[in-house]
Amino acid sequence: MTFLKIAIFYGSYLYIPFVIFVLWGMTRIQHWVPRFLGVGVLVAATCVAYGRFVEPRILTVAEHNLKLCTKAGIEGDVRIAVFGDTHNGLFPVTIELEKIVERVETLSPDMVLVPGDLTYHPDFEDLEEIFAPLGNLTAPTYLVMGNHDEGIPGPLYAPILTKILIEDGINVIDGQSAALNVNDLKIRIVGMMDHWAAIQQDVPAGPYVQTSTDEAVIYLQHNPDMLTDVPDLGAFDLMVTGHTHGGQINLPFITCNFTFACDVHRKGFAALPEGNLFVTSGTGMTGLPMRFGVPPVIDMLNISFQNCAAPQGL
Repeated sequence: MTFLKIAIFYGSYLYIPFVIFVLWGMTRIQHWVPRFLGVGVLVAATCVAYGRFVEPRILTVAEHNLKLCTKAGIEGDVRIAVFGDTHNGLFPVTIELEKIVERVETLSPDMVLVPGDLTYHPDFEDLEEIFAPLGNLTAPTYLVMGNHDEGIPGPLYAPILTKILIEDGINVIDGQSAALNVNDLKIRIVGMMDHWAAIQQDVPAGPYVQTSTDEAVIYLQHNPDMLTDVPDLGAFDLMVTGHTHGGQINLPFITCNFTFACDVHRKGFAALPEGNLFVTSGTGMTGLPMRFGVPPVIDMLNISFQNCAAPQGL
């Protein structure tokens, strides 16, 4: 399967000779029907080429202004950078972490959250070099592993990757939590084991910790399915996840009906009956080496936590 993915990746360079061949054929045929079909083929091939060569290299920033009622009834503001599903490894076109980190640094977040899936079949000996740029993040950074990091599917990278990231100053918090104070706002980040890995190992994905009554609580989990699959997650104010890639190749009707991308929520913020959810569509690729209609993104969450039960002024 890996060979097929690589073959598709390099076979896409045949786009230019293919276009030349189709244009040559259209000049040789006088009937309008084959010419019309030729135009359709060229449009389709150009869309594929855009998804293969252009969009995966466009790193965007999306600002989200969120007003959230806190379970603890506390108030305060925080600015959080979120990126994930970087999938560094197999495809050379994947955006380098150095570029992502440089962009995050220009955004001056109070903290950075990374909901996993950093790997996609890299060589083990390259892990330290690939992920070293994460150590240049100056804001407190919290990370959990995704299914690809946990070897579902592929090699198990999580143990050695965790060691490398901790040495680089990244807080890897699978099964743990971290408390911090931002602008006099107490926040607890609760890290959860990847949902698929927890199912495979028959262990709870979390939460593992008790939260205080004077903290805003953010759950960090790779897979948004956990929100609807696990009935008792305790009290939290926001769950931050990735996994869906926003569909990666977002085609109307097809993406949501024939992939898992929309099972819970495809991307962005959603106030669901189970709780508030944010899904980042990530920066990398799996399967096909393409992104279409879902450019790589760093999401900036400008959150205003509010005590919605407090009496309002006249």
